[in-house]
Amino acid sequence: MDRMRRVGRKNRGNSSLGDCKGKERTTLTACYLCGQRVDGMISSRDHVIPQTLRDKLPPKVRGFDYGGVLPTHPECNNRFDDETYVRKAMQILGALHDSNTTLARPAPGKQEGHVLVLNEEKLTEFSLRDFRFFGIHDARNDLMASFDNPEYYADKPSANFRKTVTCTTLSVLTKSAAALLVKRYLPDLPRKWNVVCILYAGDAKKADLSFLFRETKPFTKEIRVSAKKFEDSSWFVSYVTSTALVLSFFLMENDCHLVADIQNKFSDMECFRFESETLMDLDGHDWPSIGHARSKGKHHEAGLE
Repeated sequence: MDRMRRVGRKNRGNSSLGDCKGKERTTLTACYLCGQRVDGMISSRDHVIPQTLRDKLPPKVRGFDYGGVLPTHPECNNRFDDETYVRKAMQILGALHDSNTTLARPAPGKQEGHVLVLNEEKLTEFSLRDFRFFGIHDARNDLMASFDNPEYYADKPSANFRKTVTCTTLSVLTKSAAALLVKRYLPDLPRKWNVVCILYAGDAKKADLSFLFRETKPFTKEIRVSAKKFEDSSWFVSYVTSTALVLSFFLMENDCHLVADIQNKFSDMECFRFESETLMDLDGHDWPSIGHARSKGKHHEAGLE
């Protein structure tokens, strides 16, 4: 957490997102997702903070920030399937870092890999469709003894649901962070999005993150976002929810050489990268890793401490 503290203090003079309502741009005529012009007669509005992450507090309640909306094309706004599953993805992130909820055991027999057993108490309101999306087998009606039988797994495909959970979380929170930057800071849409992300997973309430969000108001009871400018035109965005903290470096055109510097600063963490001319490519993005977490092996997220 010390490295995050240094990054958070680097530009103390910059305003946080929660204090920039006067800077909101109201003349955007392009869809921030695809970059093409929006016809006002057939436009749609995309919530900066996804509705799937917002609790039922009405907007503009005292003590809370309100992200607002941005113009989009209806087809662009409706295409992001990841938003449907992001709340469930973050529930799984919380479960994966709770020793009372997750049990890892070697696969039986001569099968390779591990079997990861999750307690359903942390996976409330999950439907069969949700389980299928993440590649999780619903074993609630199966006997524990069957898990030791290699034949039990014969008709069950192996899946890297950690990867699915990680990519879903990164895509949705990066899209939301980009929307906040467009809404409040960026004078124009970038010609190309170049983002490096680091994901910390677990119970964010256990970590002291006050140095990142000292000047911000929460968007919901569980969501805070802070942004600080660095170098000439790039932005460092911290996005925290109840079970995840994503550090995102939005590198503008003249600062793309900083990727290596970020990797060096977080050399023991796994960094993920997104490069595209359009945010539409975030949907279903595979988030290639550009660094490896030596202390966490092949895991795609680090725990909050």
